[in-house]
Amino acid sequence: MKTILATGLCILLSFHSFGDDVTLTRKEAQTRALQDNPSVQSAHSRMQQAEAQWRQLRGQNLPGIFLGGSGTWTEPSDRSLEAAPGLEASSEQFAATVEASWLLFNGGTRKYTIEAARDRLSASQALEAQTRLLLLAAVGQGYHAAQLARVSIRIAESDLAFNQQQVDDASKRHKAGQGAYADILNFEIRSNTAASDLEQAHSNYDSTRAALEALLAHDGPDRIAPEELTLPEAVPEVPEIDRSWKHAQTNLPSLVAQRSLVDSSQRQLQSVRGNYWPELRLVGNVNAARPEDPAFGGEDVGSSAGITLGYNFYDGGARRNRVREAEAVAQEQQLALEQLQLDAKAEVQSSISNLNAAIKKLALTKRNLELTTENRELIEKAYRAGRESLIRLNEAQRDFVNAQSRLALSAIQVETAQIRVLQATGDLLPQ
Repeated sequence: MKTILATGLCILLSFHSFGDDVTLTRKEAQTRALQDNPSVQSAHSRMQQAEAQWRQLRGQNLPGIFLGGSGTWTEPSDRSLEAAPGLEASSEQFAATVEASWLLFNGGTRKYTIEAARDRLSASQALEAQTRLLLLAAVGQGYHAAQLARVSIRIAESDLAFNQQQVDDASKRHKAGQGAYADILNFEIRSNTAASDLEQAHSNYDSTRAALEALLAHDGPDRIAPEELTLPEAVPEVPEIDRSWKHAQTNLPSLVAQRSLVDSSQRQLQSVRGNYWPELRLVGNVNAARPEDPAFGGEDVGSSAGITLGYNFYDGGARRNRVREAEAVAQEQQLALEQLQLDAKAEVQSSISNLNAAIKKLALTKRNLELTTENRELIEKAYRAGRESLIRLNEAQRDFVNAQSRLALSAIQVETAQIRVLQATGDLLPQ
């Protein structure tokens, strides 16, 4: 029995060279995608934008200093000189100023605006991780889709070879007067069907590889190819749902990002409420003015310093409505977090259940391949001896091909189910 199963699996999993392909493991494909995919680079740029905005706002904690200077040359008109004989024919005037302003208090608006920007930066960092997580999952799914398409080629080749051999054998029996011509036609029809399936399998393989190459941002002359499909040596461990969900709550980037957005909206609300308070500002300036030349001396310099207090007494209700808007935004972000938590928990439960079902299905399809392999061999021998009908041989071959396809699909489903669990908990990201 083990020999029969090994033979069937060899037919299923045997591969030949596919030209000048670059064969990658799934991990290698995922690593390349993280390096080259534009979506990751775009997410990183958004994170840099958020960081720059935060740093811009932090600058409000420091005083602002403005430097200015001017130089003017004045030449009165002839009429002006005639009207005022003592007026100088021309004059030059130079001035320079240094102004400083420092916001001391504005009801917390500055403080909470900066903190809100910091929380948005944290959210953008988590969203950048979420982009990488989604990309890794997509590459994993695409990689195994290409593996399945590659297996389908070998299954179709095996089916075609079997039916072509049957055509040859049926032709020999017909010439010897021991077989019907209808048998030849039957196997030719099935050979043509297998050949059509083979062409479709090649097309599917090219399509899945193209999709994988797009995820890897691969644009070279060579083609990316997955490794050979191998059955899992050991049964994967199915994690506990409660433990996985508890881990996902602190590890899943989408939840981390949304919690940061909730915090940011609360800070923004506090910032808007600060507009109900007056603004206290320290101001000062040093100025210099001198005619004829810019060589300022001590006698040309003056200065002033003071504190200003301002309060927006009435603005037509704009301030009140800005607060209402900020409250609505904060409520929206909180509700979005609650919905996201529900969806994330459901995905953890669903992915673990799917993995458990995929493992059980793989065990059943392994057994089915054993049975259909042995069944086809027995019926083929009986058919050649004249003890079985053509219909039974056709059924046995169809069952064998279907068992091969189901085993390949089951092996892929176990792999993709594990990817889905890791994605649902956030553990697919490299540590």
